[in-house]
Amino acid sequence: MTAPEFPRLVLPLSFGPLAVKAVGYVTIGSYVPLLVFCLFGGLVLCGGLGGPRARRITIRVWATALVLWAVTRLGLSVLLLSTDIGEVHPKHQVTAWYFALTVAHLALGIWLFRRSGPTGLHR
Repeated sequence: MTAPEFPRLVLPLSFGPLAVKAVGYVTIGSYVPLLVFCLFGGLVLCGGLGGPRARRITIRVWATALVLWAVTRLGLSVLLLSTDIGEVHPKHQVTAWYFALTVAHLALGIWLFRRSGPTGLHR
């Protein structure tokens, strides 16, 4: 894979965790993650079909959503670990994998946002 191909693959691959989560929640009867996936997927698809400015805006919106999602996950994990919640299940969800995925979301969001500038991904 050459260097110019890598950034173009990052955007579609960043939808992977959301797609997995959406399918998982549909199997237990919740359609909200699937609706969120369709909303952001449609946004990126429409932005990709538009001009360079539309693509840049779309990538920045998705990158901002990834950063906000990661910051929210970090905040919730700190809250769960620092308070005495009687329920054990939420605390068992905060694992090393959870933190690794959260940091990856944060780094990916920041990287996409920085790359979506005038000389970045939107070309």
